[in-house]
Amino acid sequence: MQALITAFKQKYPSYEKTAFRVENFSEYDTYTQALSSAIIRGDAPDMFVQNNNETSLLNNQVLAIPNDIINPSDFRKQYKAVF
Repeated sequence: MQALITAFKQKYPSYEKTAFRVENFSEYDTYTQALSSAIIRGDAPDMFVQNNNETSLLNNQVLAIPNDIINPSDFRKQYKAVF
């Protein structure tokens, strides 16, 4: 993952000093449960990926990163191996 993070920081220099912790989940439901639990505990990540089809309460509680900062289509293509 370090190569991916390095490439991401090169493409998006404003994140150069950001510390990334990447976690892997075998199923989206497990990820959603872990994310929800972290939010409830007050330990939510600064950034996370949410399924485009997700219709949970999170939709009204979080802000998307603006397209001019990170374009979702471009991001998805470049980092498809991860997401």
